[in-house]
This record gives sequence, C-alpha cells and structure tokens, in this order.
Amino acid sequence: MINWTAPLSVDYWFSSKVLVGPLFWGLLALFGALLISGIVLDILLAMRQIINYRSVVRQFSSFCWTMSLIGFIWLFFFYQGVYILSARVWFLLWLLIAGIWLYFIYNFYKQIKARYLGKR
Repeated sequence: MINWTAPLSVDYWFSSKVLVGPLFWGLLALFGALLISGIVLDILLAMRQIINYRSVVRQFSSFCWTMSLIGFIWLFFFYQGVYILSARVWFLLWLLIAGIWLYFIYNFYKQIKARYLGKR
C-alpha cells in the first residue's frame, strides 16, 4: 500500500535511502536521454543541419547538457548513499530549475518566431 502522507512530511524530503530498482533505472534513462539529446543537437548544429531557430536549439542543447550532468551527479550521490547530497529535495530543486529554464527557452522561442515571421 502506498503511503500518500509521506511526501507531506519534512523528513521524507530531507532523508535519503540508497536508490535501487526501477526508479534508479528510470532516472538513469531520463538523464541519459537528456545527455544524448544534447549531443545530437550539438552535432546537428555543427553540421549546419538546423537553419531556422538556431539560437533556440543552442539554448535547448545547453539545457540538455547541464541538466543531464547535474542529474548524473545527483544520481551518483543517491546511489552511494551520501546523506546530505542525495536528499529528495535536490530532485525537486532540479525539477524546479528545469521548469523555469524551459519556460525561458519557450519565451525566447516565441520572441524569435515573432521576429522571424515579422520579416516575411
């Protein structure tokens, strides 16, 4: 049975357990997909395959690189069981930063799109 009241306590977010099982592999896959996306976008930018919205794609590539590396570091600490650095609150902070960063990338995309469509 799932205890739905556990996430409402402070101890849940500031405690740490060694991460094993499907959650570990799921997070590893998420951070790996972000890393591979950043690499692919950088290769496409270097080969000049992406012409339109180049600056937006560059920003999204930086997002993928940064968030995957921070995620891998957090996952390493979680796997090793380092108490302070592997607390669940860091994943919430990671999600918050990712959401804010994606919001700014989306706003930049809207500005570039309006400028691009205005030139036509």
